[in-house]
Amino acid sequence: MLSQLSVKNLAVVETLDLAFSPGMSTVTGETGAGKSILLQALNLALGGRGDSSLVRHGKDKAEVSAVFDVLNQQKIQAYLQEQSLEDEGECILRRIINADGRSKAFVNGASVPLSVLKGVGELLVDMHGQNEHQLLLRPDQQRNLLDAYAQSTEACALLNTIVAEYKATSNQIDELSTNQDLKQQQQALLQHQLQELENAELMQDELEHIESDFKTSANAASLIEKATAILGQLEQESGVNEQLNGLSYELSLAAETDEKLVPISALLSSAQVQTQESIYELTNYLSSLSVDEQTTTELEARLSELHDLARKHNCQITELIIAKDKVV
Repeated sequence: MLSQLSVKNLAVVETLDLAFSPGMSTVTGETGAGKSILLQALNLALGGRGDSSLVRHGKDKAEVSAVFDVLNQQKIQAYLQEQSLEDEGECILRRIINADGRSKAFVNGASVPLSVLKGVGELLVDMHGQNEHQLLLRPDQQRNLLDAYAQSTEACALLNTIVAEYKATSNQIDELSTNQDLKQQQQALLQHQLQELENAELMQDELEHIESDFKTSANAASLIEKATAILGQLEQESGVNEQLNGLSYELSLAAETDEKLVPISALLSSAQVQTQESIYELTNYLSSLSVDEQTTTELEARLSELHDLARKHNCQITELIIAKDKVV
């Protein structure tokens, strides 16, 4: 029940406080007396549309509040509790319209969205008037009235329970179906990844050496040129090897005169031996090198394939076999 209505700076009304007694209240008056303003004020308090034109001229805001006795209204009490709005037996709706058109809504002193204020208002008051929204025109309200007339409250409650269970079960089915689809997609992805890795015919030895093999093959011409030049410096007459051989011989003769030269002579002799071994190894290295563009192209293509696989599995090339084992 509406017990009090307060209006401040709304249209032509500066200040108005009305208290209503239990039972029916009637407001009468001549045209222009302000009856419609009272209804407009109540409509604003209930969450109705409002704009800056409603603010009294020269004022910065209009304010309306309505107090309702809800002590015996279980439905509205349940809604207030659901919205965490304490009631203590009454419901106070307040609406502020600023001169710039912005508005604020409050329920029992708590700031709320306009939709909440409107929801509370619809439970408290059904306004009937020309060009006004009527609760009786809402399909859900019509259904409630028909259910009440048919005394089918228990049947409706049972139906609501069945529908809720149906929706919950339907949602579970949809969720399971979605999970199954995701599982199948994941399985297909893993199967595709495994097939790619198997088609790559991975071998650990290749994975560990292919990058260095490609680097050597791609630079074979330059390596052959440098190794050949160094080998020539070592082997030519009066080259490094020949000079070390002669110097080692001369120092060994001198060591026969002074024993202090013996260890030095041994070092020089060792250097000559190592130089000779270097010549042998460098000769073998050159024999293993050749400029083969086809081999370089094949290595490059293979390396690119392995890099693509490593990128897909977020690992290094040398870790591809481990990645394959994880997929399996």
